[in-house]
Amino acid sequence: MLKNAPLKHTIDPVTSTRIAPNAAREVAGSNPGRLSPRARLEPISEPHRTRAPGIRPRSEPAAHDATNFFRAAGSSPAISAARSVATRVWAGRTRRPVHRKRVAQPSPKPRPPLSALEVSVRAASSHFMRRSFLPILAAALVVLLVAACSRPAPHGWQGYLEGEFVYVASPLAGRLDTLAVAKGARVAAAAPLFTLERAHELAAQQQAADQLRAAQARLADLKKGSRPSELAAFASRLAQARSAAELSQLDLARQAELFKTKVISAADFDRARLTHEGHTRAIDELSAQLATAGLGARVDAVAAAESDVQAATAAKERTDWSVAQKSQSALRAALVYDTLYREGEFVAAGLPVVALLPPENLKVRFYVPEADFAALQAGDPVTVSVTGRPPLAGRVSYLSPKPEFTPPVLYNRENRAKLVFLVEATFPDTTAARDLHPGQPADVAPAK
Repeated sequence: MLKNAPLKHTIDPVTSTRIAPNAAREVAGSNPGRLSPRARLEPISEPHRTRAPGIRPRSEPAAHDATNFFRAAGSSPAISAARSVATRVWAGRTRRPVHRKRVAQPSPKPRPPLSALEVSVRAASSHFMRRSFLPILAAALVVLLVAACSRPAPHGWQGYLEGEFVYVASPLAGRLDTLAVAKGARVAAAAPLFTLERAHELAAQQQAADQLRAAQARLADLKKGSRPSELAAFASRLAQARSAAELSQLDLARQAELFKTKVISAADFDRARLTHEGHTRAIDELSAQLATAGLGARVDAVAAAESDVQAATAAKERTDWSVAQKSQSALRAALVYDTLYREGEFVAAGLPVVALLPPENLKVRFYVPEADFAALQAGDPVTVSVTGRPPLAGRVSYLSPKPEFTPPVLYNRENRAKLVFLVEATFPDTTAARDLHPGQPADVAPAK
C-alpha cells in the first residue's frame, strides 16, 4: 500500500457522520493501526446522507400529521395542554445530537467498514422506532380528549383568612398614660383598653360643674321670692296700717257728730276724713307688697335664669364627654391584634392606639375560576379547611362582580379559563373561629 494514497470516508448510517479523510488510520508509520490525534467525527451534508427509503429526514419530523391534528381539534385548555405535552415529548425524541470534537480512543485493531446489510439493518431499526412512537402518541391524545370532554365537579379553591380589624382611637390628643392590654391578649366586652392624660379636661369639667350649680341657685332664688323675715316685716307693717285705719275711723265718726252740731269747723271734719282714707289706702298698699314678696321674680327673669341653667348643663355634658373620651374600652369581646403606641408617647387626635379583631369579623377570601363562579350564590354553605384544625362550616357572603384578570382582547375560551373571581365567606359559629389568624392559607370546597 502507498503511504500518501487518499482514503475513503467511513459513513455511519445511524448518526449520519463521516470520518475526515485526513484523520485516517496511519498505514506507514511507527504505530500502525492507531487513529491519528486529529481524528474526529464530522456531520456530513444532506447530499451525502444515507437513509432507507420511506424514512423522513431529521429536519422534517414525523409529527407533522399530529400537529395538523391539534390545529383541527380546536383551542380548548385540554387540547392546548395535550399539544404542549406532545411537542415536548417529540422534541426530546427527535433532538439532533450535538457533535463535539473528541479524540477517538485507540483500538488494537482497525475497525472494518460496515457492509451493505448492516447499513440496511440499522436504517430499518431507526425507521421502526420512529413509527412505533405514533400509536403511543395517538393513545395519549385520546385520553386527553376524553378528559377534556368530561368536566368534573369543582373540588376546592385556594384562599386565605382575613380579618376586619377594629381600630380604637381617641378623638382628643394627649399623652398615653396607661395601656391596660397587651398584644395577643383576649379582652371581654367593656374591658378598659387605654387612658390618655386628662388633667385639662378634668379642670374644665370642674369649672362647668360649678357654673351649673350657680345657675341653678339663681333660678331657685328667683322662684322663692323674699326671705321669711322680710315677709314678716311686711305683715307687721300691714297690721299697724290696719290699727291706724281703725283709729282714724273712730275719730272720723266723732268729728262728724261735732260737725253736725256746729261745734267744729268744716276744716277739722275734712282733716279727720282724709286721715281715715289715707290709713285705708296704706292697708291696701301693704297687702299688695306682702303678696308680691311671696311671688318671687318676674316671669321673664325666671325664663332667663332657666336658659342659663340649660347652657351650663350643656357645657357640663361636653366636659364630661371629653373626660370619657380620654379612656377607651372594648365594645365587645375581641382579640388584641396589635398595640400601636407605648406608655409615655404622645398620641395625636384620631390615631388608633389598639387594633382589635372580634371573632365575627374573621372571613375567608378565595378565588374561583370562571367556570365555577356561575354556580355560586350568596348564602351557599362551604367547608373551610385550615392546616392543623378540623374543617369549619362557612357561608358565602360576597361575590365580586369583577374578575381579577382582564385580557386586553375580547374573551374567548382560552382567556376565559384564566379569569378568577373573588369570593368571601364568613363563619356562622364565631366560637369555633375565634382561634383563627388572618393570613393563614385555607382550602374552600362546596359543602356536601
